[in-house]
Amino acid sequence: TVAVVLWFPRTYCSEAKLFVRVGRSSVALDPTVTTRQVIPLQQSRDHEINSVVAMLQSRALAESVVDKLSPQFVLQELDPSGEPAAALADAHASWPWIQWSEAIRASIPRIDPLDDREQAVLRVMQSLDVFAGRNSSVVTLRYRDQHPERAQQVAAEIVSCYSSQHLHANRTPGSQSFFVQ
Repeated sequence: TVAVVLWFPRTYCSEAKLFVRVGRSSVALDPTVTTRQVIPLQQSRDHEINSVVAMLQSRALAESVVDKLSPQFVLQELDPSGEPAAALADAHASWPWIQWSEAIRASIPRIDPLDDREQAVLRVMQSLDVFAGRNSSVVTLRYRDQHPERAQQVAAEIVSCYSSQHLHANRTPGSQSFFVQ
């Protein structure tokens, strides 16, 4: 138990909360004004919150985060001081059970080889938890990582990329030109 407590890597969690409100981006125009098919004007609040949660958990969002931060940034193993973990790995390599577990771990990717970008996307998706409270307009996202600053940077980039995707997804094509005319 003492060895596990001392050598088990710590996990840090960065949390962000998004307040989802009815506004310009979520209110549809009158059906006589829109340039696309008629949509229902009365949608439940849960529908809107579930859409936000789905967008935050999407692969497209994880890909944009990895593309902005780089796969190497997401995948790099860091020791608690923020430096690459090579020296820390060398100190642990002398223990036989660590050598055995590393050999097993190293053989798994050979079964189904993935490039760095794909591994980084999968890590972002697996390390991200998104949930909303019942009857709430707040969506919470948590990103877990072994380094606190990286957890904060990835969580901030997730919020930034989501904001861009949310604006793009909720605009009505053709409405700008309609109002200009």
